[in-house]
Amino acid sequence: MTRPRLLPVLISLAALATACPRPVPAHLRVDPPKEAVGGSDGPAPITDREGAVAAIVGSDPLVRSPTLPPVSVLRDVSDTAPLIAYVESVRQLEGGEGQVPRSMQQLEDDHRGSEAVALARGYRLRVTENLLASPAQAGAVRDSQILALLTPLTSSGEGATLNRAPLDWLDSDEPLEARTRAYAERWTLAGWLDAPEVDIGPAGKALAASMYDGLLVTPMGSLVASRARGDQGDDATVAAAMEDLHIATRWALQEAAADRDTEQAAWATAKAEATKSLGDDPIDVLLKRAWSGFEPAGGRPVAVGGALLAHAGRRWRNTCDDAPCVGLDRVDTMRAAGRWSDDVAPLAHVWRVLALKDALDTMDVAHDTVMYPRGAIALVDAVLGTGGGPLEDQVLRKRSPDEGVWLVLARGVGVEGVTSWDGARAALGAHLQGEARRAAAAIDDPEMASYLDRIATRAIP
Repeated sequence: MTRPRLLPVLISLAALATACPRPVPAHLRVDPPKEAVGGSDGPAPITDREGAVAAIVGSDPLVRSPTLPPVSVLRDVSDTAPLIAYVESVRQLEGGEGQVPRSMQQLEDDHRGSEAVALARGYRLRVTENLLASPAQAGAVRDSQILALLTPLTSSGEGATLNRAPLDWLDSDEPLEARTRAYAERWTLAGWLDAPEVDIGPAGKALAASMYDGLLVTPMGSLVASRARGDQGDDATVAAAMEDLHIATRWALQEAAADRDTEQAAWATAKAEATKSLGDDPIDVLLKRAWSGFEPAGGRPVAVGGALLAHAGRRWRNTCDDAPCVGLDRVDTMRAAGRWSDDVAPLAHVWRVLALKDALDTMDVAHDTVMYPRGAIALVDAVLGTGGGPLEDQVLRKRSPDEGVWLVLARGVGVEGVTSWDGARAALGAHLQGEARRAAAAIDDPEMASYLDRIATRAIP
């Protein structure tokens, strides 16, 4: 993949690792030589939100080298509160106040559905790339910083006792640097698709430059470009894609809800029939087909939502075309997909439920075995994506769980004082039950509603 030249190291290990960051040297700060206020020799004056976003983004759709307009200029433009918050946060960070992971995560949390999501992720990507670019910084300390930059997880402060490498969860056949970059770039591009209200035009224009051809052919890159161009696609194709997504969701839910022998036999029969016409993994075939139908119609909100959900579903099933499929953002992407269309929202909720059910089923088996680390990835992703949290990195970074892990997981779904698997399982089961009941009330499909009711009934052992 062709990428722009890496920036110098922005923030040292000491600045990231301690609670007292030092100011960034002046020659490494984000501020450009000329601020984006306009003038005969400068950029166009900022007169509306699109112009403000364009000024910040510049020529990089990943926003690693943003321009920071004066806040006074942004205040004169309507609907720029997220942009003002971003500029103020960056200026504070570069003045030595706060820490990048915490500040940028808070910015994203406070302004979901706005340009601030992509901007915050782009800044974190920039710092990540700088860390990766310095061989002298390689090791567990650096990777712990990258974990904090690319996920919502907070540090448990137990680095010396955590016996799994910080980025072990980012599993793929690629070298660590390559898989980290691929994950971070996809995550940043997805920020531009966080909601229909995001002004994506400047990012799409920047993405069209030949130096970003590598990004443009990735699923998220192609969807951002389609959205920015306003592609309408074909009515019949979009309708067929929605039907494929609906059927794939129903089948995936049936599979997730099949706990008993008779239910598993019924699913096996249904899968065998579907396999005859679709292939060995009929759910994935339909998800892939749905993506292909939605992606050329990015100008339609329903198509963007459907494409995001289809891609997140494939990632959850580890069948995506842009490895690493794994991540701690898959279920959150399902939630973002639901913001795009009332037609997609109920299906997105179903996928979040089945992901949480799948993760809990895995942990039922894995919690006292060597499978725990793999089960922890799915459970952390599902809890975060269904509104739980905050969670600490120790859940991922221990080879076997202890009382602290169960305390963190139960607290993440609102239950305090739990220090055993049984207690954590009950808390997580109650969380699943609530999600399943809400999804059942929202879905207009009796068969799916019955599966969701089954999951809710059995959620608490």
